[in-house]
Amino acid sequence: MLRSGYGLGNLTLDIGHGYNFFNVTFTNHAKVAASRVVFQIDFDASRYVIADVGSYAPGVTVTHTLRDHGKSVQASARPGGKGPTQCAVLSAHFADGTTWTMPPAPAAR
Repeated sequence: MLRSGYGLGNLTLDIGHGYNFFNVTFTNHAKVAASRVVFQIDFDASRYVIADVGSYAPGVTVTHTLRDHGKSVQASARPGGKGPTQCAVLSAHFADGTTWTMPPAPAAR
């Protein structure tokens, strides 16, 4: 379970076996419905950026199965090679037209 930003609550990620799929569970804690959430999933030696589009009402927990292929998925090698599975929200679009984007990581000193 990982903490997301901008009111999207905790993320729970279950990894499928065989064909890669990811069950992502999140709750919209914002005051307005989310319409598009973009996840970054670092799994084994791969990085996937997957968009989930729908209507996610405030206070409702959603579990969706996201596949690691398709035209809306960007796959690349994971920077640094392997590591623990990680999931983060990169951005969210809300029904009122507002958006949220993950701020960049602080620069290394």
